[in-house]
Amino acid sequence: MYYSITFTIPRLQDHTRELRFQSRQRADLVRDYLASRDPRYNPSDVEQKEAHSNLIIVHPASRFVDHDTSELAHVGTMVPLRSNDPMDERSWFCAPEHLDALRQTFDDDLSMPTQAMAAKGLSKVLSEAKPTKINQIINRATNWASKQDPANRVANTRLSLKYSCGSAKSHMDVVLPGAITDQQIQTITSNLIDGHQLVAPQVNLPSPLENAIDEGDIPGYDETDHPLTNLADWEDGTPSAIQLHTTDEPTANINVSDLTKLVSTTVWDQLTEMDRLGLPDYEDLDDAPGMY
Repeated sequence: MYYSITFTIPRLQDHTRELRFQSRQRADLVRDYLASRDPRYNPSDVEQKEAHSNLIIVHPASRFVDHDTSELAHVGTMVPLRSNDPMDERSWFCAPEHLDALRQTFDDDLSMPTQAMAAKGLSKVLSEAKPTKINQIINRATNWASKQDPANRVANTRLSLKYSCGSAKSHMDVVLPGAITDQQIQTITSNLIDGHQLVAPQVNLPSPLENAIDEGDIPGYDETDHPLTNLADWEDGTPSAIQLHTTDEPTANINVSDLTKLVSTTVWDQLTEMDRLGLPDYEDLDDAPGMY
């Protein structure tokens, strides 16, 4: 018994191929994968079929093999006696429970004087089975399925950037590639201003103040504006790594590792950021909001 799907290959003038699987799960997986890639593949529903033999013959040198051999045992490979061309090879596979009996039959047949084929590597089973085109498709389908499952997606890091002054408030989230660790959080925390503030553009993060101006949420700067950005998750204490993890796609141009290095080594230059933003000058730095 095996499971079968057929699909169309558009570039081969609508040629149809059949794929055969030992497990229903793999057949369903590849069918869904093909349907997601391109509707022109038009994969059929999975059909259960009866096999006429326990032995599956494949041509491993072919560009495409229609059997999934990853769950099968390799019985043996043969090549014609007068040929050194690997394209002439043929391999035999079977379900693991049939391996011993079929290998004995295989060896007996090869010992017959009339046999026109020579055995090649009969003692190497399973691990020596050649990778096939369909196994490559299964690997891609498995990776695709993993990405569809939120539980299996690679975690990234969400940072909530907040700006607040006497006349305006603004908030924005950014997602950095990579899952932040508790050690990285401690490293970042050690160089934050008042334990939760930084000058965002100096570590390649966007400024929520500047973003609010660009979006028209704030009409312009006034005397209460300042260059500092709050890390909202740090305002009530140091967060844990799991609090910041997300499966959302990255939106920032810097990854977690690089941000950690930058924050830990940056000497915050608030005056330079004020000049860049065009904030009002203060005669006495101590009078500036957020400055000290």
